[in-house]
Amino acid sequence: KVARAYAHEPGMSGYVFDDSFEAGGNRTISYGAYEKRVFGEPLPRKPGDPRWDAWCKARERWWQDWARDTVQYIRAVDPDPQHEIYLEDYFPNIVGPGQRGSLGLDFLKVAQYFDAVGGYTTTSWDSSPDSGEKAAEKTVEALTKIRKMIGNQKQIIYTFWVANQPEERKPGAAQYPTSDQIRLLCEAALRLGIRHLDMYGYRIGDY
Repeated sequence: KVARAYAHEPGMSGYVFDDSFEAGGNRTISYGAYEKRVFGEPLPRKPGDPRWDAWCKARERWWQDWARDTVQYIRAVDPDPQHEIYLEDYFPNIVGPGQRGSLGLDFLKVAQYFDAVGGYTTTSWDSSPDSGEKAAEKTVEALTKIRKMIGNQKQIIYTFWVANQPEERKPGAAQYPTSDQIRLLCEAALRLGIRHLDMYGYRIGDY
């Protein structure tokens, strides 16, 4: 529906699938009626349970099925390659070592179907002289690990929260980050070859 509605809009630039792998507070998913019917009961719950490896592989295939079908459905309606299809999630959700067990996720296999991928970061800024440098270091860490995971051919789009976590729910205007702190973060990303940056304001939208 989105592709049909916006594919021909002059300002259209693409599609983003955000927070695709968020599993909620218990870090487990895929225990519904569909999974029970397709995989069979009882569903494994933890390593060591009968058929645990088969359960992880089944969910890996389901994620790949979702990625392949989603991109195909969009491209059937909107074949314009300039309208990129972008997959992202919070950086730790992508590189976390427990993702295969909790989510059945192999991010590299899912990412291959999308034009671009990314792992966004959140930061707490303050008045300390090195606050901007710390944000830049987090940027370098995130982009370096994602690049190592997906290889050199896949485009990375880098989204960073400009909302300052200690201030985001307080009344009044936030004092941080400053423009200089944002500049340090952006320059760090540009040095790593990133050419598409999204500065995201929490509960504000992209601006």
